[in-house]
Amino acid sequence: DPAAVMAKVRRYRPRWLAFVGKRPARVVLDRSSVGYGVQPERLGRTRLFVLPSPSPRAAGYWDVAWWLRLAALRRR
Repeated sequence: DPAAVMAKVRRYRPRWLAFVGKRPARVVLDRSSVGYGVQPERLGRTRLFVLPSPSPRAAGYWDVAWWLRLAALRRR
């Protein structure tokens, strides 16, 4: 539910919001496509990052490097 996600971001104001999989990101951001990694838009001050899904159905796309990139960005 995009409205619920937006409400939580406004309430808790995280520095980062990570979407696990492209589909949730497309739904919340109302975009037809997204790439992995940092997204150009923000939700308020919250930066956005799309991670590959760890689902067995998405095993061909999974790469730990995206998770490590997000960890490095969070440490800054």
